[in-house]
Amino acid sequence: MSKQIKISVRNLVEFILRSGDIDNTFVSSTRALEGTRAYQKVQRSYGEEYTPGVVLRHILNYEDFTIDIEGRADGILIENENIIID
Repeated sequence: MSKQIKISVRNLVEFILRSGDIDNTFVSSTRALEGTRAYQKVQRSYGEEYTPGVVLRHILNYEDFTIDIEGRADGILIENENIIID
């Protein structure tokens, strides 16, 4: 029987890049709200080819482990035959 490991993409990246490459600094609520509104405006401009809030999951079997990695992309954009993960 394999050992089960479940981890979020964020926790996996934070563990791998412990050197501080992810900016986790505090941002004021006003600035965060402005950023959210600006980003929502950009998302709306993508049109029907854009699917917001997509859950992504990959299960990897490695030796005695089953690793379940799950996260959420802000969205998926399909342009021509190209898939862009936002």
